[in-house]
Amino acid sequence: MKAKILIVTALLIGGFAWGQQDCSKIEDLNKRIKCLEDKIKALKLDDKAYFKGKHSEIVVDFSTTQKVIPLPQELKRGDFYQIRVKKINLNKWNVLINSADTTLTTRLSTPTFADLQLDALNNLVAAISSSTNLVKQTPEISEKNLFVNALSDVEAMTYISEIDSMKASEKEIKDKINNTNSLLSEKTTDHNSFARRIDDLKFNVAKKQLAAIDNSNQLDIEFNVENAIEEIEDLRQKLGELQETLGKNEKEYLIFFEKKKKEIESNENFKKADKALKERFSSLKGNISKMQEALKSENSIALLKSIIFLKDKDDEYISLPIQFKSELAEVRLQFLPKDSLLGESPRTIDFIFPTQKKSYWSVDASFYASSLYDESFSSITEVISENEKDVSFVEEDVTKAEIGVATLIRRGLNSVDPEKGIHFVFGPGISISDKIRPRLLIGGGYSIGKKHGFSIDFGGIAGYVERKSNAFNINDTLSEVPNSLTVSKLKVGVFIAFGYIFKL
Repeated sequence: MKAKILIVTALLIGGFAWGQQDCSKIEDLNKRIKCLEDKIKALKLDDKAYFKGKHSEIVVDFSTTQKVIPLPQELKRGDFYQIRVKKINLNKWNVLINSADTTLTTRLSTPTFADLQLDALNNLVAAISSSTNLVKQTPEISEKNLFVNALSDVEAMTYISEIDSMKASEKEIKDKINNTNSLLSEKTTDHNSFARRIDDLKFNVAKKQLAAIDNSNQLDIEFNVENAIEEIEDLRQKLGELQETLGKNEKEYLIFFEKKKKEIESNENFKKADKALKERFSSLKGNISKMQEALKSENSIALLKSIIFLKDKDDEYISLPIQFKSELAEVRLQFLPKDSLLGESPRTIDFIFPTQKKSYWSVDASFYASSLYDESFSSITEVISENEKDVSFVEEDVTKAEIGVATLIRRGLNSVDPEKGIHFVFGPGISISDKIRPRLLIGGGYSIGKKHGFSIDFGGIAGYVERKSNAFNINDTLSEVPNSLTVSKLKVGVFIAFGYIFKL
């Protein structure tokens, strides 16, 4: 007993120690998992992050007459935009988008009941049409006259009457012909049953497609694709069996014909009946082949795709991202009815964006006038004696302004009217005078013009100008002229500028 207690105690202690160690490992593992989750979260891309730059969306509500469509206004070159059309029945409408920058012209291939022009469905229709014709060619008549089906009723009754009166030696041929006719009647019945099943399948597809374009919700058609696949598989199998059986029956009859060829060809009634039988064999085989062609895998898949790819009546159309490459995007959004029987008219929406840029840049030349000017002084020398002179000074009457040319950099904002804007302005300039002097201009301005326009700017201007030298005073009389009457000094003034502006 003591041994058992000791063992249990040892296990508990060891388990506790192991548990402590294991907990430590678990905590470390959790930290690593948390770190990985953070990295994955940081690297995770949403649907807009695949494209460098801004990603804008233009939303159009197709169910209403939307008079105002919010358009992106701050796109830059290289940015992307998408067009989303809400509440549109894509079973009824094709959507075309034409952009001046990037063209995305994609007709949705979603079929409707009117889109049965697919090659597969044409084959199907052809097969069904042939089957219908076959039914007309082989009406259900008695076994007695079925073998002369290709003949008129009057002719048939005449031949039957004549055959009934034939000698017993010809009874074998008569029986074979009648038996073959009965067999062909059974095969024709099977054939017509398969034709109706194919027609029902096609009609159910058309009903489902019709319901998909019925916005009144009066049609609620259920269509089970899995059951349709099973139906197609069963038809393929049974048509194959019918084809094989019919081939064996035809071969058997042709062997009999070769044995009795002389008797059959010598009797006009037998000869005509034989011809009718062979034509029926050929017609049945041909129509079975057409139905098998219609039910081939690629054609069957095409038929079922027309159901699988039907959209909800109030679906959304979302274009691929379209890149904005120029100054303006001119987009034409077209909605084309998939069939004229729908009674819908094409619709078109044209829009251009950005309709207005909130901000703009401009680097253009302007002419300016400023309050900066150069002072000018002259000296007057009066000779008093050979060794004595009096020099006086006068200030010249100069224009206290200057004109010049400046290259101005503007950063502005458009007002509510896109042709008007205000901006901050700065840039270098040069004065136009006998001395070319550099200038620095800074201030604000007003622009008129949507893209090309006129600008008026005003603000402060700084530059070096000529001012009186401290070597003399204007009222002083000196014995000689100073080396320089003026010196260059940095001064600040005001300016007004007029110029051309091209908004970037």
